[in-house]
Amino acid sequence: MSRILKLTNTFHSLSLQEVSEYCNIETVEEVEHLLLLLITNGEVNASIDQRSGSVCFHGSSLLSAARFRETLQSQQQRLSVIQHALEACAKNVITSPAFVQLKKTAVSEKRLDRSSQDSAEVME
Repeated sequence: MSRILKLTNTFHSLSLQEVSEYCNIETVEEVEHLLLLLITNGEVNASIDQRSGSVCFHGSSLLSAARFRETLQSQQQRLSVIQHALEACAKNVITSPAFVQLKKTAVSEKRLDRSSQDSAEVME
């Protein structure tokens, strides 16, 4: 039955034969019986068209899309909060006296290395 439930999030309508094939159910009659159970129990919002031998899923994918949109918006909000926190941390690091001193030291050492290399080249 869980395979049938997964189909409701993927397809709007399917033939009962296709449901049988996707879900590895032997007969179309068994598919119809399982669908009727799911519909009766309120697990699936669908209708079966016996003339065309198909099932039409109603609203399940729309609900999934709405849930997906809510989840996406929630994740975007969380990422925005994280981004702001990281920007604040970076600003604190860059302006901290220890970092400023470390950067000055690194720049001075780089200048010394360059001047040493230049002196070595002149000597050659």
